[in-house]
Amino acid sequence: MQKSELTAAAWRAVRWSAILGALISLSSLLLAVQVARSISRPINILQDNAVALVRGSPMQYRPDTPEIRELWGIAEPRGR
Repeated sequence: MQKSELTAAAWRAVRWSAILGALISLSSLLLAVQVARSISRPINILQDNAVALVRGSPMQYRPDTPEIRELWGIAEPRGR
């Protein structure tokens, strides 16, 4: 095997490694953006509702979310 064949094989391996690394980095970036949005969305809603509460405006909430259903379940009187 000649040196040029070994060099070509090495560059192919480096090229594939770089492509794979770039794909993994891009996937990680997209996942990080999604996680950041899922964390910041409730915080933004909380902030908007706090501002609305201070102003005396009706707060906006979605009664179909699991958290709201859970709160309504807690607030209902339980039979003894």
